[in-house]
Amino acid sequence: MTKKVCLIALAAFVSIMQACVSSKIASNKDSAYNIKPKKLYLIVSSSKDAKTFPQDLYNGLVKNFKTRNIAYDGFVRDPLSLKSDEELNHDLNAYDPDGLLTIKMTQIDIINGGAGGATFELSLISRENKKTVWKANLNVTGPMRDLATVNSAIKTIIGKMQEDQIIETNDKISLLHNQY
Repeated sequence: MTKKVCLIALAAFVSIMQACVSSKIASNKDSAYNIKPKKLYLIVSSSKDAKTFPQDLYNGLVKNFKTRNIAYDGFVRDPLSLKSDEELNHDLNAYDPDGLLTIKMTQIDIINGGAGGATFELSLISRENKKTVWKANLNVTGPMRDLATVNSAIKTIIGKMQEDQIIETNDKISLLHNQY
């Protein structure tokens, strides 16, 4: 009987925690831009308070790029990185992508001593004219250490990129799973 009560309590806790996770996105695309990049360079910049979220977000996005035959390179930029802009430009030029997708944390919400949400600015810069052709603002609510929060962000970003015709539409959006 006690085991059954514990399982019910655990299931209720998980349901409540997942109900507290959400992601919202607003975007703006240059109407003259009609290219779907086949080769992207992705940079995710974040805060140490976000724990594993930036790397998980990077991993989830590139997993979806793979299923859409988009070649990629890039990295998660540590806030204390000593890599200069000149070194970054060298790496970018050496890879020669169709576009540069940057995801930069602009705000983090600390709730009960931990990261409980964040706002990110996404920008796609075209190789052809070196101008921003797509910009989005992503608001994520939920524990930043939780895969449900990361998956919510991945699903929202990929969904919006498909809707705005930045990437090929694919009914399946790949999410991350616990490795345990």
